[in-house]
Amino acid sequence: TRMFWRRRNTNGKKIVFFGRGYKDYLIYMAYTLNNMGYSVLIHDRSKEKELADIISHHDFSTEMRTYRNVDFNFSRDNLTGYQYVFYYYSEYSKELDWEKRQFTILNASVFKSDLQVCQNIMNHTDSDVILIIRDRIRNSIDKKYIAKYIIKPSKLLGMHEIRFDEYDKEYQFRMDYDGVGSFKYLSDNYVNVLVKTICAITGKGQGRVRKALKYAKEGKIFDNRFLE
Repeated sequence: TRMFWRRRNTNGKKIVFFGRGYKDYLIYMAYTLNNMGYSVLIHDRSKEKELADIISHHDFSTEMRTYRNVDFNFSRDNLTGYQYVFYYYSEYSKELDWEKRQFTILNASVFKSDLQVCQNIMNHTDSDVILIIRDRIRNSIDKKYIAKYIIKPSKLLGMHEIRFDEYDKEYQFRMDYDGVGSFKYLSDNYVNVLVKTICAITGKGQGRVRKALKYAKEGKIFDNRFLE
């Protein structure tokens, strides 16, 4: 059920998310922002409409769907009136260059091919870019190596690492295969990076973000009491 706390006349921040198979980060951010009191719209721009699995919605004659108080759009329309508008891409497209956005958030493995795609995106955007290195294991390629040899750090607002964690990965697989958006547990590393990213795009303090994330992990949607 949609809640009518939305401020209809705002021109929200536009944020592009890119990451093959890493849609979990976008979903967790959307739920957390909702519990901070913000209206959120997600445009699924992936070729396979990957986010449809999360809301059990494969009848695209209905191009809008609301789930956990977050609106999902599967059409080409650029809807307005939201405080945060996310564009999700799972493959590189020149279309990425056409979106006017404040932030670009890239989720990538440490495979060189993925990082080179991220560098290509960064070369064609003037927005603030946050790069998140996913599933790094001990003694593997780290962000210091990446910043020195692959990615130009001068183009980045921030670069973070999320190390491999079995529980984090289990939630990611369940979202991918079963459409389950539950994440009662997240590793401390994952939480810290998620909180830093949300603080960067909202300008809010960590205390408020962590409180909203706590409610999101419990499966709750926005309630004015959460802001107290």
